[in-house]
Amino acid sequence: MRNYWRGIAGLVLLLVCGFLSGCESASRARYNPAGMPAAPIQGPAEMSGYKLRRGDELNVTFPDMVPPVAPMIVRISEDGSITLIHNQRFEAAGKRIGELQTLIHDKYVPTYYKSLTVNVSSANQYYFVGGEVRGLGRQAYTGYMTVLGAIDTAGGFTEFARRGKVHVIRADGKQITLDATKALRDPDLNVEIFPNDKIDVPKRVW
Repeated sequence: MRNYWRGIAGLVLLLVCGFLSGCESASRARYNPAGMPAAPIQGPAEMSGYKLRRGDELNVTFPDMVPPVAPMIVRISEDGSITLIHNQRFEAAGKRIGELQTLIHDKYVPTYYKSLTVNVSSANQYYFVGGEVRGLGRQAYTGYMTVLGAIDTAGGFTEFARRGKVHVIRADGKQITLDATKALRDPDLNVEIFPNDKIDVPKRVW
């Protein structure tokens, strides 16, 4: 009987220690020393492999700035740069959106602001979806997008679609064939698309 109660006591002690350890870890994860700027949040759009080019138009916003600043539509100039508030210049061409966001954030924080959120997205850029989809045509490219995601924005496949032979034609002419059925099961096969890419879903052969 004594061994039984010893076992119960040991189990309770183990659970209490695990709980305290979890609380301590959570506390450390939330801890942000006073005065330390918050890092820019990285989401799917920021992880895009697309590298910005001269002539690209960008929508730049600072959503938590006080007083508020209107969204800025800027075009990457021939020298590869953009100019934002406080007349600050940034090299944009050749960078991914996430890299540019970080560059902008680090330029302003802490020199101008204690903390700042920077959102950069593509403006007036498109990709094209055609063939056996329900809403074929031009779609706005706003950031990270995959083939299956693009087909969803076009209303999805029709009942006549040949899902195993989806064609992606890059802006440089390179072609990729994707099996959409396999890509649903394996996200690694669901390739990313970029501005001016064309997706063609052929008709199923009966």
